[in-house]
Amino acid sequence: DPAMYQEQRKRLADKMKADGIPADAAALISGEGEVPRNYSDCTFLFRQNGYFMHQFGYNQPDAFGAILADGRGVLFIARLPEEYATWMGPLPTPESVKAATGVEECFYADEIPAAFEKLGVKTVHTMNGVNSDSGKPVTCAKFKGIETVTIKDDYLFEALNTIRVFKTQKEIELMSAINKVSSLGHVASMKAGPTAKSEHVFETTFMHYTYLNGGQRDVSYGYICATGPRCAILHYPGNDQPVKDGEIALLDMGGS
Repeated sequence: DPAMYQEQRKRLADKMKADGIPADAAALISGEGEVPRNYSDCTFLFRQNGYFMHQFGYNQPDAFGAILADGRGVLFIARLPEEYATWMGPLPTPESVKAATGVEECFYADEIPAAFEKLGVKTVHTMNGVNSDSGKPVTCAKFKGIETVTIKDDYLFEALNTIRVFKTQKEIELMSAINKVSSLGHVASMKAGPTAKSEHVFETTFMHYTYLNGGQRDVSYGYICATGPRCAILHYPGNDQPVKDGEIALLDMGGS
């Protein structure tokens, strides 16, 4: 729902104004790129930057998103070679992405400096912080021509974290729908228990149910489907051992 992301951008813009961020400033969030599978030309299933997704809902790689001081959203998408259409079908354009996402402006990513000049943006706030669980730094926006604007990275990380703590009604409704599908997926997995010969049956049953009934192609984390003494392993990675009659099963799974 584009309206959910428009509301998020307005929330950030309102906070920027309340915190004294000037009108000629903008927040810029980088999306993620595709991750290759080792040395091959194949990639892992794409997973978007959570901060970027929270503000724009655009699930394509190599994009950037800006939130202007007045709440307008601006997407910058990858400019793909025309021959990519041979195996990808119609390529995304600023016009098609703008219509699909509800942002006010959309450009190609190689147009960021020119777009900021057109929009009157002189200062750009980027992300700079560390995930408290993993200890890894968040993705910071870097683009060609970055020297044409003033970059500040001491505000946006904490501002977005503050906003994400408090959920909107639309977010609550979406999370409730996802949780309902996940709960029913657990029911389906438990029903498969009496005839399951291997732990992987619990995992595949859950994944099939949530994808089929909720469109949840991705997973929140590596699922834990342990039986017997393996239930005592905090992050059991296997999900591949035989299931014995009478053993307890510990299932830790969640749709995304």
